[in-house]
Amino acid sequence: MGLITHKPRKTIRIDQNDRSSNFIASFGHGCLLNCHYCFCRRFKHKGVNIPSNTDEILEAINEHQHKLPAKIPDQISRDFYMYDISCTEDFCLHAKYYNWKKIFTFFRERERIGATMATKYVNYNLLDFNPKDKYGRSKIRIRFSLMPQELSNILEPNTSPIEERIMAINIFKKAGYQVHINFSPIILFKGSLKLYKELFRLIDSSLLNKEDIASECIFLTHSKRLHDYNIDQEYFEAEELLWKPEIQELKQSQYQPDVLRYDYKLKHKAKNTFIEEYNKVIPYIPIRYIF
Repeated sequence: MGLITHKPRKTIRIDQNDRSSNFIASFGHGCLLNCHYCFCRRFKHKGVNIPSNTDEILEAINEHQHKLPAKIPDQISRDFYMYDISCTEDFCLHAKYYNWKKIFTFFRERERIGATMATKYVNYNLLDFNPKDKYGRSKIRIRFSLMPQELSNILEPNTSPIEERIMAINIFKKAGYQVHINFSPIILFKGSLKLYKELFRLIDSSLLNKEDIASECIFLTHSKRLHDYNIDQEYFEAEELLWKPEIQELKQSQYQPDVLRYDYKLKHKAKNTFIEEYNKVIPYIPIRYIF
């Protein structure tokens, strides 16, 4: 079987989220990248499934949004219900396998909804689209995932360089997109705070327009299943950063019983420190949520 599989998505689910988006309505599943922390890798080690029934997915979203009450402003969006179309893949990376302009147009033309997606890839082809509706409101949000380049080199090989992603914030904002920052995953180890402080300074010095940006901050979760896979693939340097059982604990999850997160007390302290250092440098980028 090849790395790219085109087949109908049998189960079309629209799930409540209330963090990165109001709802999750993913299209594909899997990824052509090889990020060693990716939760998709826990279940699908290689390749991506591209749905061949895109119209059915869009119709399900359309039916869903018609049943929603009037939008109340929240940390996700003041104006729109946002649907994450990239929770189980990197849609920006895989866009060429879709009729992506049709998908973006679907969201642009509907009054109350917008699309959001996180990415580690700067896809300049997306600039060949006007994401603003007839009222001049941007309906497509791209969340560029950022971490210190030193960590990216080890944990997410072959992704767009961190500095390029930061500079893309300027480019995509100018093109009319909503642009947010996705600090994910945040990795803890001795010396990591220094790297994140340098990252904050790089962001501050690179942004041309510092308005209308927000961020989300997500600390690492890992799993025994993914750890074993990474070891089998000899990703030893990555696992030295990811697998820290001495400072990790089991996370209660009905879906994935082997998921690890940082120890509660350690994570609580790390969150406060992260926010403190963040606000010293880029306080104009509000943190939408952190966990």
